[in-house]
Amino acid sequence: MRVFGYVRCSTEEQAISGVTIEAQKQDLKKEAETKGLKILDIFVDAGISGTVPPMERPNMRKMLLKLQAGDADGVIVCKIDRLARDIRSFVNLTAYFDANKIGLVLLSPKIDTFDSTGKFMLNIFACVADLEREMISDRTVKALQYKKSQNQRTGTIPFGKKLESENSNILIDDEEEQKTILRVLELRKTKINVLNKSGESVEKPYTFKKIADVLIEEKRKNKEGNVAWFPSQIQRMMQPYFPKKEKIKKSKGKKLNSFFDC
Repeated sequence: MRVFGYVRCSTEEQAISGVTIEAQKQDLKKEAETKGLKILDIFVDAGISGTVPPMERPNMRKMLLKLQAGDADGVIVCKIDRLARDIRSFVNLTAYFDANKIGLVLLSPKIDTFDSTGKFMLNIFACVADLEREMISDRTVKALQYKKSQNQRTGTIPFGKKLESENSNILIDDEEEQKTILRVLELRKTKINVLNKSGESVEKPYTFKKIADVLIEEKRKNKEGNVAWFPSQIQRMMQPYFPKKEKIKKSKGKKLNSFFDC
């Protein structure tokens, strides 16, 4: 099997001394000889942190493009953290390798995707990554829900609210804006007669555009203090009062032919 080696060190001092780089190269060559792999070239990213995304590392990028072109059958690396420090980047890389039938050999932990056991180990990593993402998402949602329950600001101040004081993070009702919200809800519930395509008169609620026009006529101010209203503003204002049911779309999946898709 033809493979590329990949080496990375994280500090300028290591890059200058060359000790870590040379040690990694020697370990790769020994492992390749043991497994009967032919190293065509070793790509080195010296003085680059593992937190830097793979496609932003100059020599990692060159290697991935050559792999995509079919110049080698796989990659050999000393440790996972040489490829990526966070599990999401690592899983994205391995998904790219799998989609393009590129093997991955890791010295630590011992993983070789040229055989079924190695592929199984990578699937475990992918499952762990999915679990981690779900747990982070759940914690974020719960934190935001708690802040909202305590009337704490969680982003842009919504229409109808204002900060309790200049240095406060607590939201309180803005009396004038609350009056505008009540007016919008009143207008939305108002029915008007319109002609349908068949020429029949039917009752329909005020459209967002019609409500915006009324607010302008009544000289009601928006969040920026201007008498300018658009249908999209009315729609956003009404979302908390008339939430839409989300439609769950089934994912068809996407084949990662290029690491740019990750």
